[in-house]
Amino acid sequence: MKQRYFKTVGQQHWVFTGEVRNGDGSKKQVHLYQAAKTPIVRHRKIKGAANPYDPEWEHYFEQRLRRKTKNSLRGKRQTLRLWLEQEGKCPICGEMVTEEDERDTHHIRPRVEGGEDTLGNLVLLHPNCHRQVHNRGWNVSKPRPVKRALAEA
Repeated sequence: MKQRYFKTVGQQHWVFTGEVRNGDGSKKQVHLYQAAKTPIVRHRKIKGAANPYDPEWEHYFEQRLRRKTKNSLRGKRQTLRLWLEQEGKCPICGEMVTEEDERDTHHIRPRVEGGEDTLGNLVLLHPNCHRQVHNRGWNVSKPRPVKRALAEA
């Protein structure tokens, strides 16, 4: 039993293994997932004075949402859709938003005023452009994709 089901993988002994067949009929070894390899993700406490209905705290809640969705599949998918919809450009400065850049999602209609976290209410901005929007009180509108604008014309 030991020789059949338990193998040494790297530096780990007694790793529970088995064989499965791939679609092409070849055999592949699989290992039992170890709970100890699951990364610990700490929850950040929300500030006691924070109020989601107070415009003063809007930037704080947007930053929390960005941190929360940064590594999630849903967050990455949403960022990709926004990036494609905007043709990779920041609507404030017109520069490209690259993968290496930090990027923020901005609510066109603030959540304080009933705005939602849907794609229709979000735009992708550079962090500096995002700060300028909040500090200077600029209004941001959703850029219209070229294909849709030509079809409507």
